[in-house]
Amino acid sequence: LEVLDLRNNSFEGDIPAGFGKEEYATTSILMQGNDLLSHPAPLSLCGHVGFDLRQDESYCPIERNSLKSLYIDAKGNEWTESDGWLDEYEPHCKWENVLCDDNKTAVTHLLLRNDGLSGSLTSSISDFKQLRHLDLSDNDLKGPLPESIGRLTTLKFLKISFNSFTGTVPSLVNLTSLELLQLHGNRFRGEISPMRPDSLLLKGNLSSYISDCGSPSAFQESPLICEQCTICCNFDGDCFSNESTGIQQSGFANYMEFSWVYFVGVICCCVLLALLSYLQNLRNSALTTRSKAKTERDRKYALETIGDSVYLFMLGTSIAGWSIAIVVVTIQVCMLYIFVRGAEFDVQDDNVDLVYTYQCTRDSEECSNKSDLDWKGWVVFCMLMFAHLMRDVINGCKMLILAGKARHSRHTRTRFFFGGTLLLIVTLFVLFTTTIYNRAIATSNTEIIVNSVIILFICDLDEQIYGILLAISPSMVEGMSLKLGRSSGNASVFSPQDENIFSFRDEGMRREYETLLENVALLQGQNVALSKQLEDMARRLAPAQSPADAKETF
Repeated sequence: LEVLDLRNNSFEGDIPAGFGKEEYATTSILMQGNDLLSHPAPLSLCGHVGFDLRQDESYCPIERNSLKSLYIDAKGNEWTESDGWLDEYEPHCKWENVLCDDNKTAVTHLLLRNDGLSGSLTSSISDFKQLRHLDLSDNDLKGPLPESIGRLTTLKFLKISFNSFTGTVPSLVNLTSLELLQLHGNRFRGEISPMRPDSLLLKGNLSSYISDCGSPSAFQESPLICEQCTICCNFDGDCFSNESTGIQQSGFANYMEFSWVYFVGVICCCVLLALLSYLQNLRNSALTTRSKAKTERDRKYALETIGDSVYLFMLGTSIAGWSIAIVVVTIQVCMLYIFVRGAEFDVQDDNVDLVYTYQCTRDSEECSNKSDLDWKGWVVFCMLMFAHLMRDVINGCKMLILAGKARHSRHTRTRFFFGGTLLLIVTLFVLFTTTIYNRAIATSNTEIIVNSVIILFICDLDEQIYGILLAISPSMVEGMSLKLGRSSGNASVFSPQDENIFSFRDEGMRREYETLLENVALLQGQNVALSKQLEDMARRLAPAQSPADAKETF
């Protein structure tokens, strides 16, 4: 049979489903003009090329045909819930997990999560012009994601996570109404095209835009790149927030770049503090008498501030001591930079230590943070930093203040400045490094303490090396510590012979010695003042005599 022409009659009821059988595959079935026929036509007949009503939406809705294609391509016979699907006469809006608008004509929701879908996703998915919610997650769909999905301009919810899609993600730039896009748990690669700035997706919550842009990736070559994703997951299923850090929001690319500005800022602050001390000293110079005791006390304080550290060598003139101190400082900074590099918030870098703390599960649209670190851990962290670093910060500032005192020679003030500056640089860099590293990897209150103690050990490296040198050769350490050049002017000579003030082992004797030096200086000042008074008095008593004779007469 080539043609079955039943046009312009008064047939009623359902069109026989038998017309859609295989034996009519090459037959032209013509039924126009039978207005009393029931709607819709049999589903199998709507796929018949020779059926003259197949383009009539009232008999053969295009969305019903597209649902049939979805069912066939995704192996619907293996689905766990498919009641009503492919029924010859059942309206597609009554098929299970299919929701339509109020007119029961246009599909708005396809809710097929964890429904046993496999095979591939049909390209006719774009036929659902009013589709707002598409959930195909937690299935086993394979192959590429159809390019046509980018034409679903009304789509607000697209979740295809936990499937086996491959290839690249098609452009979704026209989906400006999209509020949630979750692509993780697949095998996509390449770069996801950026969304438009006015896209609602970019204004959503933390879980609104998720993909497998984390590290390690399923592909070493051409991993998935997503600059706008709010959360990136890795091959292991762990996820991390892809939000910009405060450093990045300030215009810096990463912590490594910011650290150089951090160094410059610390050095500038040190210069400013020393300069303020110098200016203040100039204002008070007319009211302050230079005292050998004060000078020696400042020098002693500088040595006590540095303590048993190789930084002590920077107060001297020994080239070997300076070399050792500079090498140790360089080692400390380089070791700290290892932790700075590991603290980078770069989810696509395998070389960072970033801990992925978020879990994006199959049964929820919201990701949860599994980190147990809370405010109590940060309070303990602050206490630990304060107890361990604050003394060095204060001592470094005091040494910078001493660098501005005019009673010391220029070379001595320079050494004070370098000693205080290096002490502050290392101390504050340890604080910076410890903070950002804990933000990157600490997931519990105990971890933040352990991480801090490890990094704080680097801060003590100068003391450990000083102890090693002292154990090897105490005389060498003493020579480098006391080889301090002579100063000029009214400042005292700072040589080993004058350094017995630092050799006291008993604190009481040291204080008594300091007090005696101050008293001697006071008596010298009083002696000068009394001599001037005697000369003035002699002049008044014998104005005719010379001042020397008048003084003798008196």
